[in-house]
Amino acid sequence: MENVQMIKDLYDALGRGDVGSFLASFDPNIEWSVAEGSPYQPDGKPWFGPDAILNNLFMELGSE
Repeated sequence: MENVQMIKDLYDALGRGDVGSFLASFDPNIEWSVAEGSPYQPDGKPWFGPDAILNNLFMELGSE
């Protein structure tokens, strides 16, 4: 798959609320960082793996 199309597909998945497909596209060992001071991870330490991203970021975003 062409890189540009892959990114478009990922944005489309998020737009549909399909976080599962979005996260499934990443390596199981993904390291995800947010800016230091973020309300989702104030110390700026990364999350490791799609489950950590789902539980610590997307679940929080979905509850707001």
